[in-house]
Amino acid sequence: MRVIKQFKALAMLAVIFTSDCASVSNAQTVPTNLIVNGSFESPTRTGNYNTDEPVGWFSGTIAHAFVFAGQPPFWPIPEDGAQYVDIGNRPDFQLSQYVTTITAATYVLNWFDSTGDETLTSPYMVTLQDDNLQFLLSTNLDANHPAPTSWVAHSAQVQLIPGTYLLTFQPLSRPSSLDALIDNTSLVQLSIIQSAPIIAWTNPSPIIYGTALSSNQLNATANVSGSFAYNPTNGTVLNVGTNTLSVIFTPTDTVDYSSVTDSVSLVVFVPQPIVNIQKAVYLTSTNLLVGVNYQVQASSDLLNWTNQGSVFTVTNSTWQSTNYWNVNDWNQLFFQLQVVH
Repeated sequence: MRVIKQFKALAMLAVIFTSDCASVSNAQTVPTNLIVNGSFESPTRTGNYNTDEPVGWFSGTIAHAFVFAGQPPFWPIPEDGAQYVDIGNRPDFQLSQYVTTITAATYVLNWFDSTGDETLTSPYMVTLQDDNLQFLLSTNLDANHPAPTSWVAHSAQVQLIPGTYLLTFQPLSRPSSLDALIDNTSLVQLSIIQSAPIIAWTNPSPIIYGTALSSNQLNATANVSGSFAYNPTNGTVLNVGTNTLSVIFTPTDTVDYSSVTDSVSLVVFVPQPIVNIQKAVYLTSTNLLVGVNYQVQASSDLLNWTNQGSVFTVTNSTWQSTNYWNVNDWNQLFFQLQVVH
């Protein structure tokens, strides 16, 4: 029979207890155990009481922890496999292992505890320290459990970055306490099913050629906090025509949310300058844009444009039109310049 117990850890630790490492929120367990010899199957036991320290683990200054196969009814049978480990009942006993992570993620530490005599306490502690010996996990437990329970499962979540960590099981008191037994330990990374943030960004209103991009156009929003990287960037002057603006959004919470992209279209146009000139003979470059094609229309009636000139291009600031109209016989003559795309 497996029993679920809860304990409190440091404030920086999110703790979850389950007998089968059930998923939490949108996380799913990846079954890759970072603990070597987590079920203490090596080396094979050579006696009930022995000095066979488990492979991959090390003891304190006084070596005591040893693999054990149990001797019912006083000692329980293993929770997993053929052996477990006896960590003793003195504070100067301990069993440790260095574990290495390569990914910043949420990890779950799982283990089972038990003891041999239900009339005595079996206090011990579990700690996890970083390379600066800062405690990321520290909790006190009692491996003594009422009948008919033999083993009790414990599970805790902790946020880790790439690095090496020291995992330790250590007895807490003596006398009047019995050896604490540990079995089936694991440290596994959680695989997060990330959610995609929702980006809100609509096509901006068309802008006049020469207008630099600003927050008027680069104004995407998201439903979670994060940062936006635009292309083209703020201050860029776009070419005439339809341009694509794109953005990469990186959420602040990169564990639960993924980066997303979005794009919009922005039309850049050249204004159609209409210049009405009374009794003009030459058109100059006033109000004209260099490099833009124009057509000239001339009429004596603003509502009826009739005499259309040839296409010309403004090439420099001193341009003058070679189009000439004799307006001596006209009371009033109007010219209209239109952009030719």
